[in-house]
Amino acid sequence: MRLGAVGLSRSSPHWQLFIRLMAERDYIEGDNFVFEFIEGTGGHHDFRSAYRDLASRKVDIFLVLGTERALRAAREASTTIPTVIGAIDYDPVTHGYVTDLARPSGNITGVYFQQIELTAKRLQIFKDTFPKMRSVTVFWGTPSADQWKAAQDAAPRLGLELVGVQFQSQPYDYHRTFAAIAPEHRQHLLVVSMGDFFVDRARLAQFALTTCTRSMFAGREWVDAGGLLSYGPNLSGMVQRLAEYVDRIARGAKPSELPIEQPAAFELVVNLRTAKALGVALPASIFARANEVLE
Repeated sequence: MRLGAVGLSRSSPHWQLFIRLMAERDYIEGDNFVFEFIEGTGGHHDFRSAYRDLASRKVDIFLVLGTERALRAAREASTTIPTVIGAIDYDPVTHGYVTDLARPSGNITGVYFQQIELTAKRLQIFKDTFPKMRSVTVFWGTPSADQWKAAQDAAPRLGLELVGVQFQSQPYDYHRTFAAIAPEHRQHLLVVSMGDFFVDRARLAQFALTTCTRSMFAGREWVDAGGLLSYGPNLSGMVQRLAEYVDRIARGAKPSELPIEQPAAFELVVNLRTAKALGVALPASIFARANEVLE
């Protein structure tokens, strides 16, 4: 079986996990499994050329983990190659790639991470943690524009004023950009889900700590790196589901017959060490709700 994917680095934790999960299903690289992985910067032009390259290599399945730009490029390269998606920061139905999550039709199936819907929930948990919070700065980028809009829609009912900071060109200078924001808006920070932010998770966590900013992130990987709070699906669990989809299609299942799954559970992770470093006391209700507290 020949599988094609595009990503920032094959050595990243989630790709290494995926390879291990495939081996557990008896797909052994160099034997019965070829993983055609192309590294790129994540721009749409890179995705387009990469997926055309993969199509020319006659891969059996596309694995598209990440942004809507990646899926768009894969679709431009082929509308017939079975495609397993990990839709991290876009809704495949809203963008017209599938007709319905339960009956996706066509050649696409996989997992939808629900990051857009989760944006409002993260703001709510952030507000529950800091009831006196009145302003939140939101870091976002073009691939995560839907999450920024969801945050704007949710803010009024939570009594919050949002300051959006859009990042466009790497490398991102978080300190310089943040310093340009009025001081009254620098106390609380929401970082939405985006590939570049995942790569920068250690930088972002350290940035929030050094600027004494209370932070909410999209997943535990940022909190493991030193962020204060996160709420979202378990990425490792979702990668496991992607491996299962690839396995089922390789064994003959049609993508149109496999419903697109959504996370069954979400986890709230709290970094108590970071809270102590920031000098903030978190309410008992948050610890009671937390799936894990890092001490």
